[in-house]
Amino acid sequence: MVTTKEAREFREMKEQEIEKNLAEQKRAAKEEARRQRREEKIQRREMRAKALAEKKIEAKCEMKKKFPKNMENWREVAFLMTELARIKKEEKLWNEASLYLDEQEKEILALEEQAGAHFNGDDTVVIDVSTDAKIYDERLSQAVESLVLSTRRIGR
Repeated sequence: MVTTKEAREFREMKEQEIEKNLAEQKRAAKEEARRQRREEKIQRREMRAKALAEKKIEAKCEMKKKFPKNMENWREVAFLMTELARIKKEEKLWNEASLYLDEQEKEILALEEQAGAHFNGDDTVVIDVSTDAKIYDERLSQAVESLVLSTRRIGR
């Protein structure tokens, strides 16, 4: 049988073992908490570093935009784009005017043929100009005048 002394020693050993296990569990819990705090700290550092890097990149981009040399270049680009648009519009108007003058020329040539133009011996053309030809001639001179006026306005 087991004596009281042995039972007490057995009980004390069990209690010591339980205390050891509790101490080990506490130590493991503390170590786990410490490890988690370290990981969180590392994570916060990484997030701060990432945010700082993004902020630096953003600031760099902003500086590139606001740097006087680049601002001057962007102004010049905007100016050149508006000038290009204006020149394209002007070119379109010139093409339209050219087509209009070509049509007028064809009409005048057709009228000359109808009016029975004939040549003198000294290479001058004598034309029987009817009232229609005079009207077309007036239209042609008006078209030329409007072209001259528009070019003067554009030149200013």
